[in-house]
Parts: sequence; structure tokens; C-alpha cells
Amino acid sequence: MTPSKCRFPGYSRDGRYLAYVSDRGPGAQVLVIQSLETGRVREVVPQLQSVSRNGPWHPDGRSFLVIGTDGAGTEGRFQVDVQSGEAKLIATNEGM
Repeated sequence: MTPSKCRFPGYSRDGRYLAYVSDRGPGAQVLVIQSLETGRVREVVPQLQSVSRNGPWHPDGRSFLVIGTDGAGTEGRFQVDVQSGEAKLIATNEGM
């Protein structure tokens, strides 16, 4: 994976993981979570049409915030589950 395809890196609060957005072609983005202890890489496909920014991890380490667009075209901040990729709308762009 080339560095130009890795965007918006962020460390988990405990410093054990690094998450970033990886572009896999037009309209195809995944969130990559890498263990800094083992080097293991896991990909999470967010249930969103697009992700324009990866934000901070939630304090529980089970989700993090992204700015993106869902399938209905709603733009805003979403909380994404690091296991399932499920995205929950937190605030629309109008509310930010």
C-alpha cells in the first residue's frame, strides 16, 4: 500500500492501534486498523457512501468518529463500530 492511499491516521487512546482511511479506487474506501504490538492489519468497511475524514477514537476503543456521507446522501459525523463497520449518525453538517 502506498502512502498516498493512506489518509487521516489516528492512534487509539491506549496507543495500541493506528487507524486510517485507505482508498481502494473510486468510491471504495476502507478503514484500516493496525495493531502496533503485533503489526496485524484489519480492514473495516464503513457502512457509508464515502469517508472524507477519520476522527478520534471513542474512549471505550470500540468505535471512532468519521466525517462522511451515508447511502441517503446525508453528510455529517458518524460513529463507526470498529468490528462491524456500522455507522451511526451523530450530527449532520447543518448541525456542526
